[in-house]
Amino acid sequence: MSTAVRSRVFKISAAAIAIGLCLFSQDDVSASIKERRVDRLNAQIYRVYEYGFRGFYFA
Repeated sequence: MSTAVRSRVFKISAAAIAIGLCLFSQDDVSASIKERRVDRLNAQIYRVYEYGFRGFYFA
């Protein structure tokens, strides 16, 4: 293989790996965002139950 062909193969391989990593990490980011939303919602629910029944509601 010539140097030009090796260079192209390397660039294509690197691009494919980068795209694969981006797609793989996107799932992790989406899951992390959903988890944080659930945590915030649970905190809001806790405040409603904890303070709402006592007459103290802090928004």
